[in-house]
Amino acid sequence: MNDTDLTRETGLILGREMAAAGANLDFAPVVDIVDNPEYKFMLRRSYGDTPEMVAQHGTAFFEGLKETGIQGCAKHFPGHGGTKTDSHKNMPLIHMTLEQWLEKDAVPFQAMIDAGVDMIMVGHLAYPEIDPTGLPASMSEVFLTEQLRGRMGYEGLIVTDDIEMLGYPQGEERKEAVISSFLAGVDIFAVGHTLEIQLDVLGALKEGVESGRISIDRIDETLLRIIRAKEKLKDIPSYSFEEAVKIFGSQEHRELISELN
Repeated sequence: MNDTDLTRETGLILGREMAAAGANLDFAPVVDIVDNPEYKFMLRRSYGDTPEMVAQHGTAFFEGLKETGIQGCAKHFPGHGGTKTDSHKNMPLIHMTLEQWLEKDAVPFQAMIDAGVDMIMVGHLAYPEIDPTGLPASMSEVFLTEQLRGRMGYEGLIVTDDIEMLGYPQGEERKEAVISSFLAGVDIFAVGHTLEIQLDVLGALKEGVESGRISIDRIDETLLRIIRAKEKLKDIPSYSFEEAVKIFGSQEHRELISELN
């Protein structure tokens, strides 16, 4: 539709409903660029096929969300739009040089950083021409430390995409992958389904500290970022049950949805 006012209003209304439901973070917006209609995995999730369009709509959505106090998360860094491989099933390989990435897929993420986005989700996809190790970005010091923190100046939280996805190492390899991801710059691990894997992640991080591979200073860096994010939660309004019922699924919100349909 390419209507940034409507995109901003969407963020505002979703934020109101999330606040009414007691939530404080939306894993949105998606700022992946999809310029090939064959890439159906991300096609319906993308705001457009140019860096400018995606940056404009991504920041508009975030501005609406931010007005409600709900925090936002730009994803899937460093850009999932250039492949038709579903990272739930396999690790995509995107053959792009650093210069090409900076001119294209990095642009919406830089716009989100400049807009003050609270969190960035990193995907399980590899850019071998940029990071020759072939590691997924969720384990890549090149992307998380050199590019995202260094070149792009991002100081907020970094969260992984769900590490139960098959684009991330599974089974016995997961423990080492978790330590590598944390050392590369990840702050939070998303584990979408399984308590056992959540406990495995916690155990891996503890083992990394006990072995001396993960320093207390590195732990403190992440803790400070989490504390700063939590301090912002005071901006989310608190509603009584009666107030929340009036907001959640209200007629005003339903009318907006009808415009989107």
